[in-house]
Amino acid sequence: MTDPRSALRQQLRQRRRDIPAAQRLAAAEQLA
Repeated sequence: MTDPRSALRQQLRQRRRDIPAAQRLAAAEQLA
């Protein structure tokens, strides 16, 4: 049995990798 929390974390990591660098930069600028 796998921990649902760790599985969710892995999903989020995969999704973050799919996001283009430009979009990530824009998000970082919004947070700043």
